[in-house]
Amino acid sequence: AGRVVDRELPRETKAVLRGGPAQPGWNRDIRDPTARDDRLVAAVAANAADDAELSAAQQRMVEGYLRHTACEFISKDVETAVATMHGEPHVILMPTLIGGLGREGCRRFYRDSFIFSMPADVEFVPISRIVGSDTIVEESILRFTHDEEIPWILPGVAPTGRRVEVAVCTVVHMRNYKIAYEHV
Repeated sequence: AGRVVDRELPRETKAVLRGGPAQPGWNRDIRDPTARDDRLVAAVAANAADDAELSAAQQRMVEGYLRHTACEFISKDVETAVATMHGEPHVILMPTLIGGLGREGCRRFYRDSFIFSMPADVEFVPISRIVGSDTIVEESILRFTHDEEIPWILPGVAPTGRRVEVAVCTVVHMRNYKIAYEHV
């Protein structure tokens, strides 16, 4: 589905990857526990202490990022994950060069290669998070049991049943408190 190597792809390739029109944006308040999974509220609260020294704008950026990752890993909601993204975003997983370009490319990537190809016991162990004026850089350890094919990180590798731990660095650029791009 949505493979991306570089923003400077030929215009014809970009048109194929982008696909259809954009979907409506995110319009729910992160502080409204009735609007989404209560586990997101707990995640935001748990990170609040770590983010106490951030400016209000930086805290809103982190909230936007956590909203997005909750859609990927907790609620597994493709449409809302894409709605947390700004304009014509892109996502790329650097080791495999799998990802999506534009809203439709991101939607295809999340639907066909990422969100529903997640091991049941997947966990991210946070190491550090740096928050700038428009960028978040997060280091973590990704842990899971390789009990199914996982195209976004081990494409073409049959399940081994072994425990996997991988160091991950995620660079997220934000615009208007939404994901503009994500490089993992």
